[in-house]
Formats: sequence, C-alpha cells, structure tokens
Amino acid sequence: MPITKEELVKHNRHMSLWVHSLNELSEEKWRKPIAENKWTVAEIISHLSAWDSFIIEQRLAIENEDFPISPDVEKFNTTAAEYARNHSKETILNEFTRNRHKLIECIENLDVQKLQTNFYRELTVLQYLSGFIEHDLHHQKQILEVI
Repeated sequence: MPITKEELVKHNRHMSLWVHSLNELSEEKWRKPIAENKWTVAEIISHLSAWDSFIIEQRLAIENEDFPISPDVEKFNTTAAEYARNHSKETILNEFTRNRHKLIECIENLDVQKLQTNFYRELTVLQYLSGFIEHDLHHQKQILEVI
C-alpha cells in the first residue's frame, strides 16, 4: 500500500527526534564504528544529513524536473563521512536537524497532486521520498545495534 503524505511527514519527524536523542551518546559511542571497517555513528548521521540536503536542493527545488545528474554516490558518501570526522557532534546533529526540518517543510508544502505526479525515473514525488524511509531505517537499525 502506498505511503501517504502524513505518514511521510510523521516518519521524518520521528527520525529527527530520534537523531536528536543521539546527543546523549558519549563521544566514544558517537565515534565508534558500527562494525570493523564501517562508518561511525557520526559518519552515518552526516551521510543522512548530506542526502537530505541533496534531496532538498537538487530534487525538490527543481521546478522543471530537469534534474542534474546524480552524484557519484561513493564520492558523495565519502565526503559526508570525512565531514563527520572533522566536525563536532553538536554541529553534525544541528545540521541533520536543520536539513530534516527543511525536508519536512518541503513535503508539507507540496500539494497532493504534485506528490502523485511522475517526478524522477518514473517515480512520483511520494514514491521517491518514501524510498528514503527504508534508507533511514536501515541506518537507524545499524546505530541501535552498536549503541
């Protein structure tokens, strides 16, 4: 069954609150890899924040749907991880919160017709954005397992 706009907003609000709760993590847990040769909690949150920013600026902000080419995912993710290694927990969490709230605002401002219109690679806006729920939940599960 397709997700609704309300469910999408609810998920993003919940995710924002959950990420905010990571402020309580010790620096040791914040910087701990989720597994050997894997990202740290900090790097995962930076990765999520970077993708939120990309969605807002490179997908939802484009009116004519003439989207720029998707970034090199490996390079994009590496840049987000490097950013996390060089910035404080407070900075990373604040940026995540700011980006996620902007994303929620964008979703709330989209009318139902726009959400159901083909948008990207024959996906509707709603289908495109709901795909990121699985992405969030995947990373949330990884973090919960390590903390």
